[in-house]
Amino acid sequence: VLGDTTLPEAAMTAGSSTTMAVGSAVQAAADNLKRRVGELAGGAAPPPDEWPELLRRGGLDRIAAEGTWGPGPKASPTGEDPDWAMYTFGAIFAEVVLDEELPIPRLRRCLGVYSAGRIINPRTARSQMTGGMVWGIGQALLEESPMDHRLGRYLSKNLAGCLVPANADVPALEAHFVDEYDDHASAIGARGIGELGAVGVGAAVANAVYHATGVRLRALPIRVESLLT
Repeated sequence: VLGDTTLPEAAMTAGSSTTMAVGSAVQAAADNLKRRVGELAGGAAPPPDEWPELLRRGGLDRIAAEGTWGPGPKASPTGEDPDWAMYTFGAIFAEVVLDEELPIPRLRRCLGVYSAGRIINPRTARSQMTGGMVWGIGQALLEESPMDHRLGRYLSKNLAGCLVPANADVPALEAHFVDEYDDHASAIGARGIGELGAVGVGAAVANAVYHATGVRLRALPIRVESLLT
């Protein structure tokens, strides 16, 4: 939990880097703690369930260690390393169905496969990706912000008229990850995922519509009138 004043200061959540950055620092702290315990034991650290007795014999109530992590020495202030590309990647596959008379596009199935390094928590990562897919579905088929180009203002005064996907608009979704470990990206082998689930959904849906109708659209959301002209 970040942003709670009862907790110590922490890095901000930005740039799809929280897990890889904070997790790497926590890993470093844990390694340093294990090393200190090993020094108390006079060798390798014993199993964790033996630590309380080891501390008691050493006259200690507790033991603490710190750890830090940062990008490589050649990295820029934004964390980009000239020797390695540490981006995440994904491939989206979409299946749509359209009525022959009134070509309203309906998404039937969406599958995403992602390369994001080591996945620390598969359940939350998969939830993040499927949520991003729903976001992308809204961008592809529903959400729009019409503007008055003479005045440069949005025509809607609030978000009440902005359509977002409901359960009926969301088909079968699948999210899978490439099993990999990226030791160049972070100490825990993870890369960021962030908004990756939404990237590519609009293009995949538009390509599926093109495959079904032969009409190439280059603007979102995909509208019936665009397919009829």
